[in-house]
Amino acid sequence: QKRKPWILNEDEEERLFAELPEHLERIARFCLNTTLRSGEIVNLKWEDLHNMEKIGNLFIIYEDGHKNTEPKPVYLNSIAYEIVAKCRGHNDTYVFTYMGKKIDKVVRGAWHKACERAGLWDTSPEAMKRANGKAHYPIMHDLRKLSCTRLDNLDMSLNARKKIMGHTTGDITDDLYTFNHINPMKKALDKL
Repeated sequence: QKRKPWILNEDEEERLFAELPEHLERIARFCLNTTLRSGEIVNLKWEDLHNMEKIGNLFIIYEDGHKNTEPKPVYLNSIAYEIVAKCRGHNDTYVFTYMGKKIDKVVRGAWHKACERAGLWDTSPEAMKRANGKAHYPIMHDLRKLSCTRLDNLDMSLNARKKIMGHTTGDITDDLYTFNHINPMKKALDKL
C-alpha cells in the first residue's frame, strides 16, 4: 500500500513554515512555487540559473538531473526568485545549502521535529495505517502535490500542469498529484 499524502491547508502550511529552520523553509516555499522535487531543488547549481529576455529568470535542469531524463526549464516567479536571491553567497556551486554545505536529503531530523512542533505529526492508529505503520506527517513530495492542486484550482490546463510538473503522461498529473478541493466544484456549480 502506498502512503497517503498529507495535503496541507493554509493554517497547517503556515504552522509548518513557522517551525522549519530557515534553510528548510526556503526549500519548502521554493517547492510550492516551482513544483520541483526535493532532490532537484538541493541539486540546483548557480551555473544553471539564466535570465532570458522577455521571459525572466529560470533554471535549466539537464537530462542527468531530471527524473524523466529530459531537460526541464524551471521558471522562477517573483517569490521563487526572491528565495534564490537570499541564498546568494552561501556556496559557490549549490543554491540551497545548510551552513554553506550541500544538502543531500531534506526530510530528516529537523523536518520531523518541525512537523511535531507544528502539530503535524499523527501517530493515531488510523494515521499509522495511512503511513504504512509509521507516523503520518507531511513530506516534501506532499508540497509538490499541493502545488499541482493549486495550479488546477487556477484553471490551468492539464497539458500546462503536466509540463510544469515534468510528467510525461497526464494521467499521473491528475490521478496522483491533483486533489479535489472545493474551488473547482464551487466554480462549476456557480456556472450552473
